[in-house]
Amino acid sequence: MKNVLGGGLFSKNPYKKLLIGILLLIFLTSIIGLSYASWTRELTQNDFDIVGSKCFELKLMNESEGIYLEKVLPTSDEEGKKQVGYSFTIENVCDTNAYYQVNLEELILENPKLSNEYIRVSLNDSKGKNLNTYEEVTTTIDNAETSHKLTSGALKPEESVTYNLKLWMDEKTPVLEEVNAFESKISIIATYKEEVENNIEVTIESLNEEYQKEEETIEATIRSEKYNLIELSEDGIIYNPIEPVKEYVYQKTYNKEGSYKIYLKDEMSNIKEVTLTTNKLDQTIPTIEITSNHLQEEVELTLKLKDEKSGLSGYAITKEKVTPRNFIEIEGKEKEIKEKVNENGIYYIWVRDKVGNQNYQAYSIEKIDTVSPELEIENILTTWGLKDRIKLRATDDLIGLSGYSISKEEKTYKWVTIENSPLEYMTEIEVEENGEYYVSVKDAYEHIATKRIVIDKIDKVGPSIESVSGNPSVWTSGNVTLEVTASDTSSGLHETAYS
Repeated sequence: MKNVLGGGLFSKNPYKKLLIGILLLIFLTSIIGLSYASWTRELTQNDFDIVGSKCFELKLMNESEGIYLEKVLPTSDEEGKKQVGYSFTIENVCDTNAYYQVNLEELILENPKLSNEYIRVSLNDSKGKNLNTYEEVTTTIDNAETSHKLTSGALKPEESVTYNLKLWMDEKTPVLEEVNAFESKISIIATYKEEVENNIEVTIESLNEEYQKEEETIEATIRSEKYNLIELSEDGIIYNPIEPVKEYVYQKTYNKEGSYKIYLKDEMSNIKEVTLTTNKLDQTIPTIEITSNHLQEEVELTLKLKDEKSGLSGYAITKEKVTPRNFIEIEGKEKEIKEKVNENGIYYIWVRDKVGNQNYQAYSIEKIDTVSPELEIENILTTWGLKDRIKLRATDDLIGLSGYSISKEEKTYKWVTIENSPLEYMTEIEVEENGEYYVSVKDAYEHIATKRIVIDKIDKVGPSIESVSGNPSVWTSGNVTLEVTASDTSSGLHETAYS
């Protein structure tokens, strides 16, 4: 299975004819049992391959034709990872546990060899990494010059793992003056392991001494009891190799609060899932809960402020939606504050925590009433009558009307309830006596408006006859003239009659 990546010579036009030859051959060595017998088999592409013994079998399946590069010149990681790559699957078809190690071995060449520091490697779409930075291990192929461990793991019976290998020339490769080639083989070393269970313990701590708004650094110390930790993943899918150690320290700075997972794999493919939760990163705004109590001419606001992380540092109340320059200092995780306001309008309640997160809530006040109702009155009679009626019309802009009163004495009230507190109310009040009357209305907050009216067109007293004269002293057959003297103190005399 040979895959050659194009190339050429450097002369006057560097990189234009650069040639790199890459030969990828699968090379299997299986060391098993007490005999330490070994098998070596060179596989050709797309074969169904099995290397085995009485107690162990390992099946290798090639899933693609090989590695193809779209560009033969130095290539960026972004472009290099776009290639198809070479895929292969390792499956344990036996009933025993298997440890495996995947190496990339560089072969000895007669032509000038391209240094492995210019070969970029990506395994399972991991971040591109130069081959020379991988751990160097003992070669297993006769004509191999060096060998680098790409990854390792363990498979339980019937388990399998698939890898996709991509190689490309580092974009930082310098100008080369002569033909350079690179040839390598993939070698897989498999060994029998009866026991793969491992105890892995984790200690997590935040390196932030105080709460911060921008970032938090978390350190996790992972300790393996039996086997070396060899790979790390931040998504549970792509694993990157780490220096094999029993104790690994992972440190990362987060700029968004939340929980994050990492996965550590030991050389037996035991996986430890670790959850890292920010607890010194505060990007959560404080909460505000507002209730109110109307006190006629003012409103008492009850503010319940809370911040469960860094704690409260201040609050403010403004009439405009502009961040206040000055906050009233407060402390603690929770605080209840009472504030009185005496004007209607929209109020902005602001709160801030210790790291600078702030929140506000708008609250509308509409029922502060400092003004008495408006009152209009007039009587109906324009000429004399036995009774009169007073028309009453009252209005209130805010809280509503609650009662009216009519009395002949100022500031003496005889309240009649107005139901449902309307903003406008009209009625007529009947009166039967002349005199001064004081008509009042009040709103629900006991603000009173009073007006005085004089009633003077009621007449219930008849006229009086003071004298009648003109009676003759003797009988006569002619007319008799009578003179009547009468008076009326109210509406006056209107007509006379006799019989």
